[in-house]
Amino acid sequence: MPQIPKSDNGFINPFVHAIGKTQPDLIFLQMDPMPFIVRQRYMSHKCAMNGVEEYDIKGVSDLNHPCPYTWQEAIVNLVSIDMIRTNQVHMKLDYTKGIATYPYVDLQDERTRDNNHDKFVEAITNHVICDQWSPYYEINQCLFMALMGKHKVILGDMPQLLLR
Repeated sequence: MPQIPKSDNGFINPFVHAIGKTQPDLIFLQMDPMPFIVRQRYMSHKCAMNGVEEYDIKGVSDLNHPCPYTWQEAIVNLVSIDMIRTNQVHMKLDYTKGIATYPYVDLQDERTRDNNHDKFVEAITNHVICDQWSPYYEINQCLFMALMGKHKVILGDMPQLLLR
């Protein structure tokens, strides 16, 4: 992580600064994607079993395959987290009560939003991070801030040989 010098106004978060400048569509974070991918594959298979359009029963051959089949599997967004959290396909979700609409202040009343804050943090901790926190605090913080800011996040890990 780059070190940003403190200014007179206090600490400037490098993530917030970069997002304000570039406004990306997709944010890449160096975190192990496999715990999330396994859950994502399970939900894809469940969608196929429920006959959701564009999902094929043979699309997921192995839930525990040790690497992503496609880069789209590693994209985290709030709808997929809500599906995993409630164990429902996206067509059966109640978006007004889930965490998918948590960043939208105008869609949830303040009481529901306050109740969903702990669910939001718990869902990301349990279904995306899964006790595999990054050794860099800033990367962990960026994951939560990006999802709260309605950004799509792609997780990717660097192999140990390349890291050396």
